[in-house]
Amino acid sequence: MLGFVIRVRERITYVDTLKGICILMVVFMHCGLLVDSDNELARHINDALRAYRLPTYYFLSGVFFKTYSGMNEFARRKINNIFIPLLFFYGLCFVGSMLISCITGWIDGHGPDMEWGALLDVFYRTEWRVRSASPLWFLLSLLWVNLIFYILKSRLNIWAVCIMVLLLAIAGYVLESNQIILPLRIGTSMVALPYFVLGYYVKRMGWLQARVVPWIGVLQLFVVAAVVVLLARDYTHIDSIGMFLYHRYVIPFASILSLFWFCKCLPRRVPVVTFLGRYSLIVLGTHMFLIVYISLIQSRAFAGVSEWLWRTCMFILIVALELLIVPFMRDHFPRFTAQKEFLKPS
Repeated sequence: MLGFVIRVRERITYVDTLKGICILMVVFMHCGLLVDSDNELARHINDALRAYRLPTYYFLSGVFFKTYSGMNEFARRKINNIFIPLLFFYGLCFVGSMLISCITGWIDGHGPDMEWGALLDVFYRTEWRVRSASPLWFLLSLLWVNLIFYILKSRLNIWAVCIMVLLLAIAGYVLESNQIILPLRIGTSMVALPYFVLGYYVKRMGWLQARVVPWIGVLQLFVVAAVVVLLARDYTHIDSIGMFLYHRYVIPFASILSLFWFCKCLPRRVPVVTFLGRYSLIVLGTHMFLIVYISLIQSRAFAGVSEWLWRTCMFILIVALELLIVPFMRDHFPRFTAQKEFLKPS
């Protein structure tokens, strides 16, 4: 997957740290500290962070893309590493939502408001009714990105692949700007393809093993971050292909690479961050469930608490809970969380 499901004999620690930074940014975003703020500066910072979060995930998946021995092994690996976790976490979120709905319905004096049909939303709806499963759209998109790139790479040369990827990304923008939503996140995947391709060719160029002078890596990150903050813009305000290419690729490419080089400068392991990065698939699949139902407790018992204080405390609490959830999921459900193969070679 992105680097959500990297499996190598000797792990590249700084990549786990990079994944950890990204998944923590996602959790932070879903806690709503910046997204739901009335402060214009806070929303602007969130727009800047968009250049780092999901683009870096697709980038990392491209870094570890392999064609394996052919389509059969490729399909089996993607089913094990992406599709099975998608179904597992979606089902888990659905069951949890049903239980919470029954409990709150009983407390409020009415029945559960969940529909059994919501269990199939992942296959045909663009908006899922199981809110706690909403981040899992990324896994669905990632399946398409891997498949599209595999097909292109197996049939075209490097330049033709790059041209086709660019054309697909522009087509995705045209569909998006005309509010044409393709099912199963296909449109989103078309727009995300260039990040994936960047990761693939970064590995091909040998940058994973390249050395970087620490102070240069740190300086580069801060310079690029400052520029990104100055130039950040809400995606919904992009109204031309030129602006689309600039804000969706030029700025994110610089952001991705600056963060990538910065993580190469860090100590071998960063406590909590590197650990959560290694198992970021599990964090992706469980953190929104925690957010939804911790927020439910807040709305009932702590309604008078400062919104910023509450959301900050919720972020810290969720990170702490994930440090318990991750080992449990890893040890008890390894085949459903891409730690072991669900489908084995025949």
